[in-house]
Amino acid sequence: MERPEYDLMASLEGSMWWYRALHVQLLSLIERARLPSGACVLDAGCGTGGLLARLGAARPDLSLAGIELDEPAAATARRKTGLDITVGSVIGCPTRPARFLQS
Repeated sequence: MERPEYDLMASLEGSMWWYRALHVQLLSLIERARLPSGACVLDAGCGTGGLLARLGAARPDLSLAGIELDEPAAATARRKTGLDITVGSVIGCPTRPARFLQS
């Protein structure tokens, strides 16, 4: 994405109906998966961290991680979530993939 799109995302993902609806749907799916406490969840392409922030608030018992290709967006996600967001591509994922549950 281009820089203005990330800036727009960062400013709207807490209030815009589309992001709110998307986050509610994803949180519902995660709840239905009945992830145990301590389960690792990776937000691949986490953008500016809105989903990770909502997920952390809803499920503080999960181990959350994010990966984002764009360094400034990853920095925003770090500030928003307090997580160590990895900068990189999901194609060559620099995190340890085996730590995450797969379905």
